[in-house]
Amino acid sequence: MCDVLVESFPNIFNVEFTAQMENELDDVEEGSKTYETTLKDFYTPFAETLEKAKLTMRNIKRQEIPTDIVCEKCGGATIIKWGKRGEFLACTKYPDCKFTSEFTKDEEGKITLIKMEATGEKCDKCGSDMIVKTGRFGKFLACSKYPECKSTKTITTGINCPDCATGMLVERKAKTGRFFYGCNKYPECKFATWETPLKEPCPKCQCVTLLAKVSKAGNKVRCPKEGCGFERDDSGTEKA
Repeated sequence: MCDVLVESFPNIFNVEFTAQMENELDDVEEGSKTYETTLKDFYTPFAETLEKAKLTMRNIKRQEIPTDIVCEKCGGATIIKWGKRGEFLACTKYPDCKFTSEFTKDEEGKITLIKMEATGEKCDKCGSDMIVKTGRFGKFLACSKYPECKSTKTITTGINCPDCATGMLVERKAKTGRFFYGCNKYPECKFATWETPLKEPCPKCQCVTLLAKVSKAGNKVRCPKEGCGFERDDSGTEKA
């Protein structure tokens, strides 16, 4: 994806261009140049590049890259395709063979299939094994019979939600790439935290979990219940 953008918009991803734009923005801030002129100077050539890109830019969502990996289901050839969660490996005999797999690629371009991680859980819909997969919001459970069965589940921490008590906390991935914890009963329960939940009740109010926070100032453990106020540092010393 990055290579395609650099090919089509070389100036935008040029370090010298970025430095020049920063200088021009400084001029706007100082009043020696108007923002209207700055926008016009940027957008006029950009619009021309954009129109050209619409005609020449590679459509990575449709491209299919051959590989030397053999399909594990039918022995056919495989290709790299692009889906909503990024690149994946697929059999060229689709739809007769629906084999797909996530993969990693090293610096030399060698492809390694990501093996299915068994969980011991069974699919509620078809009874097949549930496996761990990775999506844009982090890891989740999916039926091993996908795409025939599209059943999915969230992976819980095994810790009850401190707000509703009946829901379970799950690890999720924000758009920024940072991980957080939220209740699996969202949107009915909107509890969310950046801190790590601990399977340990609050000794003061008996809340079902405590939250741990790591910072430069030191590691802290606190109760998430409003008004409780329980807190201790990583040495176990409690604070009032």
